[in-house]
Amino acid sequence: MSVGIASININDKTILSNRQITDVTSPRSVDINILDGSFLSVEPLLNDGTILFYPQNPNNSIYPTNAITSLPGYEALNFPLDAKFDTIHSKIWIADTGRSRIVAITTYDYSVIITTENIYMPYAVCPNINTGGVFVVGFASKTQSRLIHINANGNILSTIDFPSTFPFIAFTIRNIGISRN
Repeated sequence: MSVGIASININDKTILSNRQITDVTSPRSVDINILDGSFLSVEPLLNDGTILFYPQNPNNSIYPTNAITSLPGYEALNFPLDAKFDTIHSKIWIADTGRSRIVAITTYDYSVIITTENIYMPYAVCPNINTGGVFVVGFASKTQSRLIHINANGNILSTIDFPSTFPFIAFTIRNIGISRN
């Protein structure tokens, strides 16, 4: 199943036809860079995990769409569930769930700046643009979620556990191909 992403002019509420994307296959999250209009789509089921980077005008051939699947010098992404821009510090924070890590890469060449390992099932990131760090939500156990505060150097500053239920003890994700009539 493929979905589309449309950009809308907020003044007159019209769709910007030159900014429509129609081939996003299985997005988990989307984020926009408010400084230049580029955006990310996180697709955990595409090639074992892909982050698609759409330039300011994705239909302009001068600015091609980039697929981020590997991290030079590090293991490839594995089932990323979230990615967000930190526009102030020129970073993209990634919840690389399948590798139990948080990764920060540069927005200009996607080189790795920081990795924080041993984060159990991270699924959401929220950049702290004041300090250059990030807040992460993952799991502490099958009955506890964990909010983690990571600083700009990749060090864990604090954690808060709170009750939640992991949906399954063991699970498998399968793409089953759904059709709509």
